[in-house]
This record gives sequence, structure tokens and C-alpha cells, in this order.
Amino acid sequence: MFIGLDTPLPFSAPWAVPFEVRRAWLNGGELRVAYIYELEDTSTFRYRVFNMVEALRAEPEQQISATWFTRAEFHTNQSFVDDCDVIVVCRTRYDEGIARLVERARARKVKVIFDVDDLVFDLSMVQYIMEAIGVSTTSEQNWDYWYSYIGRLRATLDLCDAAIATTQPLADRLSAATGLRCAVLPNYLNQRQTEVSKMLLDRKQSTGYQRDGWVTCGFLSGSPTHLRDLQIASPALAGAMIRHPDLRIQLVGFAELDEHLRPFANRVDRAPLQDYLNLQRLTAQCEFCVVPLAMNVFSRCKSELKFFETGIVECPIIASPIPAYQSTIVDGVNGHLALAQQWHEKVEEAYNLAVEGGADYRSITAAAYRSSTERYAWDTQGSRIASTLSTLLDQAPTVPGHARRGN
Repeated sequence: MFIGLDTPLPFSAPWAVPFEVRRAWLNGGELRVAYIYELEDTSTFRYRVFNMVEALRAEPEQQISATWFTRAEFHTNQSFVDDCDVIVVCRTRYDEGIARLVERARARKVKVIFDVDDLVFDLSMVQYIMEAIGVSTTSEQNWDYWYSYIGRLRATLDLCDAAIATTQPLADRLSAATGLRCAVLPNYLNQRQTEVSKMLLDRKQSTGYQRDGWVTCGFLSGSPTHLRDLQIASPALAGAMIRHPDLRIQLVGFAELDEHLRPFANRVDRAPLQDYLNLQRLTAQCEFCVVPLAMNVFSRCKSELKFFETGIVECPIIASPIPAYQSTIVDGVNGHLALAQQWHEKVEEAYNLAVEGGADYRSITAAAYRSSTERYAWDTQGSRIASTLSTLLDQAPTVPGHARRGN
């Protein structure tokens, strides 16, 4: 484990901005965009709403005014619609507030775009999704919740004129399911995340990348949907822990030890779900991280965010080869890809590189850093967002979504 990074970082949510201030952000651009999400949180909201607004506001030359509003706000006050040219509704469940919002937008010829970061809009996929994320399929309550959740998201989607997804496989599935034009806007880093990561790297470099006597492998789980994923890599991790008494595991968030890892509980460090800055700190301490995913239709639509959030603090990952990681990771160059039968081999390779800590390890960590900063930098995304919105608006149908689909 890299030392000198154990002091928790202060965190305050950068989205604690009053409604009227955010409302004023709509003024001045040639294109005025309001992002909608259910609530301000550190997961979907951060990636798909806050980061988008931050990137657009950082590039005023794009001539786009951007802001966001939450469910509580658009239920109470929808007057901001009058100052919009486009509304991006991000993964928000249908209710009467959404219905009123879209109706008001239609009356003012404001286009509505749906943004989604997971395969959660197709009711035919409910059972597969429940199985993929480890939700009990014998519980009536679970069936009611997931059919309601996905059905309401689909109802919102069916009101929209176009869509945006995080990956091409997800965009393809959305287009096939709805007939809508769907563009791809990947996830990326934000400003504060980048600044903190640079500070953490500076600390590592100032000590000459000094480490304690352990090699630490991280499993960084941001949501309960990854509960089963660790089990994919746990036999390989357990085997490596038998062979290497200096190997430890850092678990963050939602993860449970299975029968393979329970015997090594005294070499497993547990941390609760972190704010996204302290997650960078814990990541920077690790020599490498694992990102195991079941190779099913749900996981194949996921994005590569674990690659760039670890790479920016020079922590390489071993990842299952879903399309997003296949297009990002060059195996053995800026990370590692592991098919189901390769986890033993890849964990051993990553451990050996880390424990030696020589030029080969530094080459991989540096390459992961370069890929993360070159492709996912927060201050270079505004033009891509602007181009995507422009293309979707130019090609959006003139018939409202609900009418086009005969609802």
C-alpha cells in the first residue's frame, strides 16, 4: 500500500447551489439546456447532470447555457421551462410532475431528450437485471419494485424526442427498443475530482512512491448492484492470498466475503461507501484494483468509469472485458483484461508487477494515467456535449414522442 494518503479529505457537495442561482444560469447562451434528475446524489446525478453542466459552463465559447433541477423543484416550479431550448431528463421516473413538465415543454416547442446510464428501460429485461445484480427473484416485493421502477422510466422515455446513453451497446439497445435516435456521451472526470487526484499523485511522488510492507488490491463498490461481482474474482484473489502472505484486499462500499475470502478476513480492510473524493484517496493507496463483472447483457452496457477514476491516481485495474473496457484497456499496457478463466493468471500478473514496483509497473500506471487524462478530462468535454445536443436537436422528429408512439 502506498503511504502518506491516510488522512481523510474534507468534502462538501459542489452542487449545493440555490434554485434561483441555477435558474439564472440559463441566461445568455444561444442554446439553453436544463438537466433534470430526481435528486442530487454522488452517483448518476454527479456523472450525468452535474458533470455535464460543469463542463458546458467551463467552455463559454460553446454558447450553451446549462443548469439542473431536481424532482422536488420541478414539482413546485416549472417556470424555468419558459427559458429553455432543450430539456435533458436523466433517468427520472414518470409521475404527474414529469407529465406536466413535458406538456409545458411541448407547448413552447422545447425538445426533450432522455439520458440513461444503465439498461433500465426495457421491461422484457427485468428478470435478467434482477439476476445480474443479485436481487432475489422469489420476492414479490422485488418484482413489484423492479417492474414499477423500469416501467416508470420507460414511460418517461416514451415522451422524449431523442436519447443519450453512456456506451454504444446501451445506445443500440435503446434505439432498438424505442426507435429513437440515441447518441453516446461517455462518463468522465469532474474538476474537483481531477484536482484532488493530482494532489494525491503529488503526495505519492513526493515520497518516491513509498509503500508499507503490503500489496493492496482494491474492490471499490459504489452500489449494491455489484454485490455478486466480487465472487467472480474471489477464487483467484484467495489463491493469490495463499501464495502471497503480503497481499491484502481493500473493500469499499457494498461487498461481502464469500467462502473463498472469509478465511482471509484478517487481511481484508473494510471501508463504508465513500464520498467521491475520499474514494480517490483510498484508490490511490492501492497497487491495483479489480473490476469483475458478469458477462451478461446488463453488464455489457456498463461504462468504463472505473478505468479513468483509478487511472488518474495511477492505479491500474484488472477488468472483465465488457465492450467499454475492451475499447479502453490495452491488455498489459494500461491495465489488464480478464476473461472468466483468466482471473488467476491476471491477478498473479498484477501482483508480481506491483510487488516488484519497477519500470514495468510504472509503465502501466503511467499509461493508465495518460489514457484517463487524455480521454476523460473534465475541461475538454464541453464541445462534445454541444455537438451531440446540436445533432440530436437537428435530427429530432417534429412529432411529440407520446404522439409518435401512439400513446
